[in-house]
Amino acid sequence: MTRARRPGWDALSLVKAQQALSSEINLQKLVATLMSVALQSAEAQRGALVLSQGDELQVKAVVDASSREARAVPRQPADQELPWTVLSYVRRTGEHVLVDDTSQPHPFSADPFFSQSHARSLLCLPLTRNQRLHGLLYLENSLATGAFSPSRITLLQHLVSHAVISLENARLYSEVQQAETALRAANEALEVRVEERQRELKQAQARLVETARRVGMAEVASNVLHEVGNTLTSMVVFTEQMRDVLASSRVGRVEQVASLLEKNQTQLPDFLTQDPRGRNTVGYLWSLAGRLAKEQEALRESLTDMVGNVERVRSIVHLQQTYAKSTLLAEECELAEVVEEALRLQQSVLQQAGIQVTKELEPLPRIRVEDNGQGIAPEARERLFSQGFSTRREGHGLGLHSSVLAAQLMGGQLTLESPGPGQGATATLMLPISGAHAPTETAERGAGSRQA
Repeated sequence: MTRARRPGWDALSLVKAQQALSSEINLQKLVATLMSVALQSAEAQRGALVLSQGDELQVKAVVDASSREARAVPRQPADQELPWTVLSYVRRTGEHVLVDDTSQPHPFSADPFFSQSHARSLLCLPLTRNQRLHGLLYLENSLATGAFSPSRITLLQHLVSHAVISLENARLYSEVQQAETALRAANEALEVRVEERQRELKQAQARLVETARRVGMAEVASNVLHEVGNTLTSMVVFTEQMRDVLASSRVGRVEQVASLLEKNQTQLPDFLTQDPRGRNTVGYLWSLAGRLAKEQEALRESLTDMVGNVERVRSIVHLQQTYAKSTLLAEECELAEVVEEALRLQQSVLQQAGIQVTKELEPLPRIRVEDNGQGIAPEARERLFSQGFSTRREGHGLGLHSSVLAAQLMGGQLTLESPGPGQGATATLMLPISGAHAPTETAERGAGSRQA
């Protein structure tokens, strides 16, 4: 019978082996290092590392001394390569199993593994820490019986106890890496989803803006048609009135009088003094002149109204043509200069209306105009910016509507507030900011004000 020789490991070799195990944090490399050290220290020809995975055992590596390469083996093929009755016993009892001579009867002889294995002796050690089983270390010697002496087993137990800590650390490190990889993948997926949502939101916003623009265009077109239609109706009425005046005009009577006077022009004095028709001619002419003067005044009034309505249609069409042809041009400018230019352009109108303007400049992104005029009734506030609505009898309802559209075109906002009738009003234009310098707020307080 061949007996194995005693190990030649000293304390220094044990320390180096422990250092080799402690320095490795990668689980796969640690398994390879552990199996190499275990085979070398036990002078075994074959070994396996089985780790606990919940309630099951997972063969992490099977190593042959000839190749020194650790290979993972699935459970089903490993059933034929390992004595699972031995492994199950060690797992259940937490005690190591030593078979000095597999050819002699032993408690595990019935395991099918021994009928086809070349192992002469084997050893299976539990990997425990804090009374918890982490796995099993299996070693076999195919050259000699009694290969695993008590001193060799003690050495392996020292290595195993140290290896359990390294395996636990490596497993934690692997789990952290897996969690980090999963988190990174989740973050990348989240970023992709966020980008997709942002893209969808931008597309939805663009569709909303386009829809709003079309709705606005339809609303403007409807309001324009309504305004023009009303104006044309008035023009038709005035035209019918002028037609009625012309139809009933006494202008033809002048021709009759002229014809009568022409027939009697050779004896005109006798005709005017002696003929009954001649004596009534002068009075009739005065009466006819008065009647024609009234006709002329009626026609003049109708014509004035007609001209006003034509001018209104022209202004509506011109305004819409201006908006249709205009394009948004971004230009950097000083807000104070824009306000000054606007006041300069409106200076004559302000003077004629008796409005006095004072300016207060503050570094805010808005223009606020205050007055102490007639104010705005509460029931009119919701309709202030509607096209066609005006608080002035002669107003067309285009000014504020055009102003709010211009503010929206610039990305700003126009508001008009009033405490009530007789308490003035405040118009505020909020402007978008770009660049390092904030624009300037201009507050204008007028001594008088016209209605909106």
